[in-house]
Amino acid sequence: MKYASKVIFSGLAVMALSACAGQELGKARGIDPTGSMFDKALYSGYLSLSEGEYKEGDYQDSDAFAMRAMTAGGGKVVLPEEISARPLPAGMVDALTDARSRLASAFQKGAIEKAPNEAATAQVMFDCWMQEQEENFQPEDIAACRADFLGAMGKIDDALKPMAMAAKPVPKPAPMPAPKPKMMAKIPGPFVVMFDFNSAKLDSAAQAVINVASGEAGAFKPTRIVIRGHTDRAGNDAYNEKLSQRRAEAVAKALAAAGTKAKAIAVSHHGETQPEVSTGDGKREAANRRVEIGFQR
Repeated sequence: MKYASKVIFSGLAVMALSACAGQELGKARGIDPTGSMFDKALYSGYLSLSEGEYKEGDYQDSDAFAMRAMTAGGGKVVLPEEISARPLPAGMVDALTDARSRLASAFQKGAIEKAPNEAATAQVMFDCWMQEQEENFQPEDIAACRADFLGAMGKIDDALKPMAMAAKPVPKPAPMPAPKPKMMAKIPGPFVVMFDFNSAKLDSAAQAVINVASGEAGAFKPTRIVIRGHTDRAGNDAYNEKLSQRRAEAVAKALAAAGTKAKAIAVSHHGETQPEVSTGDGKREAANRRVEIGFQR
């Protein structure tokens, strides 16, 4: 239960709010979600958060989660909340920043495709943790959101391991960390965008990585974003040089379209000269068909 002051305030304000707040939940319940398995799982998770906040009389957060549910249910991109979106206790900013960076890193490694339900749970529970930490008076609810986030991340880590490695049991969440001395934020990334053979076209997985990178750029505000295009060793050197350029330019264009400042982007292309996996000449290798996005302070 919320503190008595919040309950009293909600009771006094219910008539004033009834015409303008708490209305989004009904709209969210009425839609038929579309999109990917990840989108549908996000819809379900955000709808559940909206219902929980509505029952507690927190109509503002109920509406916010309901609108996120409707966006995800429409197959549109919903990113985890920015750290700057809520006034958090100073002692928890670093912990939540690290958690968001861990989530973003998992997304760009393929968690959305390999573990869509767990990826959605992790994002929803991160936003739940953010919301409860902002209020900062329900330690049990804060701990529950954090534990569910860490549990989902453990399953994601197992899903991203090579198939030959046995999955380890999800570890019990560690105690809440003590406030740490303020340190310089870690540089997010690098982010890796993958391409099909002989293609510079961005598919949905590539666009998801770009969306995460753009969101991280907005939060981190790097002074420079470096984009490097690469190919595998199939085809001749001159063709691969041009193909790596087209891939890098496609990613730069998509980043700019996502809201990243174009003046901060530096593009380079390297053909087949810097493979992620060494192969013989003429060999196709999916891991080498990539564009790397790196941030600089």
